[in-house]
Amino acid sequence: MFVSIRRYFVHKAPAKELAELVDQDFADRISAQPGFVSYEFLDGGEGEALTISAFHQAVQAETSRELARRWVDEALSDFELTTLDAVHGQIKLSHATAVRPPSAHPDAPTGFAAVRRARFARGSVEDLVKRAEGFARQLETLPEFYAYQVMDCGGGDIIAVSHFRERASAEQSDELAARFVGNELEGFDLKRNEWFGGGVILVSREADAAPPGETP
Repeated sequence: MFVSIRRYFVHKAPAKELAELVDQDFADRISAQPGFVSYEFLDGGEGEALTISAFHQAVQAETSRELARRWVDEALSDFELTTLDAVHGQIKLSHATAVRPPSAHPDAPTGFAAVRRARFARGSVEDLVKRAEGFARQLETLPEFYAYQVMDCGGGDIIAVSHFRERASAEQSDELAARFVGNELEGFDLKRNEWFGGGVILVSREADAAPPGETP
């Protein structure tokens, strides 16, 4: 799968107000695109918002980004959004429980996502992902965990996203991550490149199933 993550600052309205427009219009538009896997809108607090979209193929993800750019220009000019970060990459590890929350809406958020970004100077993505499988098993032990992905953005840039139904478990996962990096990833010379943060999942959509012959 191929993922796009964007972080915004909303100058003229609360992120929840923006989420309501996303929920009423854009979330359904993007979920109707070919190759759609999932979409999330996160309220990061203090005016920040984060979107995470996933598609089966890279060209489909790129098409969705153009759709998002047009929609922002046409529908959100009054909000005066500033794009703080935009990254794209391929999911190398996906670990999830069988039961996932239903679609989220601004008046019925379904959980919290913690987003971590780092850069490694030694070793390979493949070896790092193998180690990350051990961390995924640790996350499974936390209450309300339901999904974890590791994304390769190229050039040693890695992003990991952990999903929980409760904020407390997401915060606890930060402690687990810090210990895991110190104990298991020392040989990769891993440094936190940038903190994306995360937030409350106010809007989410997910495809019902993968197309025949494709592996998410």
